[in-house]
Amino acid sequence: SAVINWGEHRWQNYDNLYDFFKVQDIEKISTSNFSILVVNVLDIDYHLFKEKKNYDLIKTIQLIYKFKGKPKKLKGLVIDRDIAIIAASIVNEENEVLKNIILEQGEKVDMCESLMNFYNQGINEGINQGINLGVNKETLQKTKQIFKHFYPHEDSNILNNLTKKQLDTIFTMLLDQEPLDKIKGIINKKIAS
Repeated sequence: SAVINWGEHRWQNYDNLYDFFKVQDIEKISTSNFSILVVNVLDIDYHLFKEKKNYDLIKTIQLIYKFKGKPKKLKGLVIDRDIAIIAASIVNEENEVLKNIILEQGEKVDMCESLMNFYNQGINEGINQGINLGVNKETLQKTKQIFKHFYPHEDSNILNNLTKKQLDTIFTMLLDQEPLDKIKGIINKKIAS
């Protein structure tokens, strides 16, 4: 039996199923043993495949690994949707590419476009997270400044780890010159939850 493996870590070449699955002696009684040959998908010459779907599958997997992080290099790689789903499920641990392919319409999938959408989505999420982080830090900094102004003997670090909504509430309370115990009530709600 041939076993095809993929990924960044290559398997050792096991001789039989017992070695591969580390079968215990007691389990060997009820389990058949077969000789196996482990082949890494990256070592297969996809040009040898006569059947187009097999050719496309192995080629796509190899190209995705080869150009990981560079989806533009896959420009022109258009394959059947079912092959794209199999390839994406093999090479993408998070299955985000797979989800995008499943949502696509049509019988053919442009792998360059699918991977570009995946990478752009990740970039956009990163940008949004960065913006939110910056906004939260700015809100925290301004709230701390006002807190120190009204309550110079209190430690402003008690405002750390609050949500933006809580910081906004405290900011407004400080501007309205609400009493410290009321402000600490908002802070303690965060600590309790």
